[in-house]
Amino acid sequence: MGGENNVLISNLNITSSKISLIYSGDVAIRDSQTIPEDPSGYSNISEYVNMTNFTEAWVQLNISYNESLVDNESALKLLRYNGTEWNEVSGSAVDTINNIIYANITEFSIFAPMEEESSSTEGCIGTTTNFTCGDTITESCTMNTNLTSSGDCFTIGADDITVDGAEYTLSGDGTGKGIQNQAYDDVIIKDLTVTNFEYGIDLSGANAVVVNNTISNIIISDIFYGVSLSCGSTNNLVENSLFLDFDYGIYIHDEWIADMCNDVGNNTIINSNFSGITGIAIYSNSITSTHGPDYLTIYNNKIENIEGGVYLQNSFGSNISKNNFSYLSDTGIWLYDDSDSNFISMNNFDSNTYYGIYLSKSDENNLSKNILTNNDVGIVFDSGINNLVLDSIINNSSNMDFYSVNFESIIPNNTFLNVTFNESNVSIEEGTLYVQWYLETYVDYTNGTEAEGADVTIYDNTDTLGYFALTNSSGYIERQNVTEYYQTNTGKTFYTNYSINATANGYVSETDLVNLTGNYILGENGPVNLTLEKMSSCIGENYNFTCGEIINESCIMVQDLNCTGEGFIIGADDLVIDGNGFSITGEFTSSNGVYILDKENITIKNLSISSFRIPIVLDGVNSSSIQDSIISCHAAMGGCETLALSNSNFNNITNNEVGGSSSTTTGMSLEYSSNNLINNNDLSNIFGLNSIYGMIIIYSDNNNLTNNTINDNSA
Repeated sequence: MGGENNVLISNLNITSSKISLIYSGDVAIRDSQTIPEDPSGYSNISEYVNMTNFTEAWVQLNISYNESLVDNESALKLLRYNGTEWNEVSGSAVDTINNIIYANITEFSIFAPMEEESSSTEGCIGTTTNFTCGDTITESCTMNTNLTSSGDCFTIGADDITVDGAEYTLSGDGTGKGIQNQAYDDVIIKDLTVTNFEYGIDLSGANAVVVNNTISNIIISDIFYGVSLSCGSTNNLVENSLFLDFDYGIYIHDEWIADMCNDVGNNTIINSNFSGITGIAIYSNSITSTHGPDYLTIYNNKIENIEGGVYLQNSFGSNISKNNFSYLSDTGIWLYDDSDSNFISMNNFDSNTYYGIYLSKSDENNLSKNILTNNDVGIVFDSGINNLVLDSIINNSSNMDFYSVNFESIIPNNTFLNVTFNESNVSIEEGTLYVQWYLETYVDYTNGTEAEGADVTIYDNTDTLGYFALTNSSGYIERQNVTEYYQTNTGKTFYTNYSINATANGYVSETDLVNLTGNYILGENGPVNLTLEKMSSCIGENYNFTCGEIINESCIMVQDLNCTGEGFIIGADDLVIDGNGFSITGEFTSSNGVYILDKENITIKNLSISSFRIPIVLDGVNSSSIQDSIISCHAAMGGCETLALSNSNFNNITNNEVGGSSSTTTGMSLEYSSNNLINNNDLSNIFGLNSIYGMIIIYSDNNNLTNNTINDNSA
């Protein structure tokens, strides 16, 4: 206490506070005997001082307080009672460090430190409650003012509520959490700026389940962790938000208490911009689970001019797509420590100081349709296996497009499929890189129609069969991935050129050689088109017939015919097939060489037929002839019949050589067939091995067998 004039202190009893003052003039300080009622909106802390001046005077009044009696120190005010009402003393202030409220006094009366109650009209306004920093929000509310907090501001305390920031700001002091939700679901936080906290928005809690929350249209600035998701945070959405000046824009982890922590998964981050240090960090220190944060979606975000883009540790099955990673001082996407089976697609990596994509000890990831340009190194594979890069472009790398190394004692083994890159700008210290291209094959006929059912085979330059299939109704086989070469630290081993062959019954086979050296990009170089020309073997008056076709007019053969399926199918009466000394040869399948069903007056002559299951079949055929032909089946058939008649009558089988080279071959069989002339045929072992039966006749009558030779058969 100090001053120039007199101070009278009378009957003063203040037990919890101290008073000090600097004064000028004559002042009396007394205990207040009558306590006026507290003003609306204020609550007293039980300290009152009655001061009276005797002369013109002023006082600098300092009153200490017990902070345990105060809820919010910053809300303390010094009030003066003027006889009818309380008013704030102009210029009063609070020293929260020394717990003193002070003011300069020129008007004298009863004075009291009082705490201003929270305004009923400011904060986050709910239906029944208005919330301010330090409160737990238990119902939907909308902010109508900026709020400042020391430590944590809002805590979510109910499911299915919305915190609408209405474009206002939560400001912190560098500590605590702007909004935290440790146990509640289906919460929406939107249209809010959160600045200067350690955690902007925190969705986490040991062994808690926090699901289906939405963080939308948020601005995060001057934050260590922008949005934090951990322990049981699943199916949450962060969208349309702006992250500024952070250490970690979004921090997804399961590392609080690993033994108590549920998986963090199925969270989505879309349409957001990041400008800080590390855009999105996904970590795991999980002890009990196989993987950490899994099945995350990071979609259509802009991450640029910061240190690192997305870091995934021990994360499985996540989808990172359509993001832009540009001008980073480190790496666009970094997968490490068993981050397996993730999908990284349609991202742009441009002008990053170190790596576009870095995979370390991570397997079976799919990197598709990415563009990596102007990075120091496009892609690095460190110790990962079975990773696939496809449909991507890597160019203008200042150091190298691709680098394979082994820092983790697992030799990398990975594949580039349909990737454009500079093959001379690759370094393989350890491991193997397979370079593959798409190969499509289309088969048609000379008339322009699609060749359905054509047999396509693909052989590499070592004559190793890589693929075989039949064409579909559009003339295509399934698109194939074929290897141009594989590269190790000792050089390249090439598989190109590839031989693509197409065959179809009755058509000349077609072969094309495909050289994959250089970027063989689908759409620029493919598909391979093989056009099959028909074998015009049996020439008719109106049509030229080939394998598998129905012959409905007489024809004469002009060349040998190799069939992969059926030979000739007779489709009309009264016609002649003149072999003209040529042959029809099958592929040892179950097909027939010449098949005649329910026809009359058919002539087959001067023809060699071999390597079919049954070279000639007459079923319900009458008044026809087989003459001057060589007819044989093959050992591979096993149990074949060379010439078979069933329900066929009055036919002439003359001057033919009929046999086979199988131990179970029957030369000729007649079943329910009568009145046939079998004349001057040789049914001996003419092909090297004894046939079991030269001829079998079952339930057949009145057949004339004349001058036939049947020797060297088993029966």
